[in-house]
Amino acid sequence: MLRVISLLGMSSGFLMISPPFRANVLLGLARTIFELDKYSPWSYMGLALVLGYFAVKSLTPAKPQ
Repeated sequence: MLRVISLLGMSSGFLMISPPFRANVLLGLARTIFELDKYSPWSYMGLALVLGYFAVKSLTPAKPQ
């Protein structure tokens, strides 16, 4: 958990000090949301299924060696 928090903090810090990169990230998010809205509600359901799959996949225990 500490690793996740530190990575989020470092990336948000970098976004705050780099205006061109921040603009590029925000533009990419805006385009993604626009594309999702064009195919609503199917795109949202597909996104929820994909995120749910990866959430379940990440919770499976590691295989013993």
